[in-house]
Amino acid sequence: HADRFRWELTAFHRKIDDIIQIITLVDNRVPGSPGNYGCTDDLVLGCYDTFDNAGTQVKTTGGEFTASMQFTDALSGTFDWTHTASELEGGNSQLANIPKDTAKLLVDWAPSDMPFGGGVSATWVGEVTANAPSSLGPQSYGDYFLVDLNARWFLDRDRKHRLGLRVENLLDEAYVSSLGRGFVDVVGTPYLANNQGRGQSFHINYTYDF
Repeated sequence: HADRFRWELTAFHRKIDDIIQIITLVDNRVPGSPGNYGCTDDLVLGCYDTFDNAGTQVKTTGGEFTASMQFTDALSGTFDWTHTASELEGGNSQLANIPKDTAKLLVDWAPSDMPFGGGVSATWVGEVTANAPSSLGPQSYGDYFLVDLNARWFLDRDRKHRLGLRVENLLDEAYVSSLGRGFVDVVGTPYLANNQGRGQSFHINYTYDF
């Protein structure tokens, strides 16, 4: 039935002036200033990172497609895909920490004549590029797939008391959620630090609906 299926297509375009970004500079500050690390730009003075918004422009263009389907009175599903091209003005490289593509699928079972229900969600995040110390160059991460499960049980006829169970990262996927940088003690040489995403975890909650 047509009334059980819905879809939406959205396009967007945005231009940002003076974006704030992290840049690397040769360290001409007072010796011993915090944040100094060894770099190939100047082997004697070293480098440091700081924020900059000196007129850099960013152009963001993309689209989002969403489709939802009510398969039965109890079973429904939603799919969402987003594509984002976010680039510095005059450049052709994706802006740091913004994935070009993400997708999510949700399936939910919610029978009205039973005191329980459940669902599953699957999320994919495409490749992401991050800035790194100048000696390391641009680094990539992302490109991971996560599955979450959830279940709920209503404890009373009026559905005011609900017990919920959620399994996050069901497949225990090992993935990097973001990149950072650390510095070796004393010498201050930078190194790449991976921030690991949350592994398989279980959550139980109780909710009362007033």
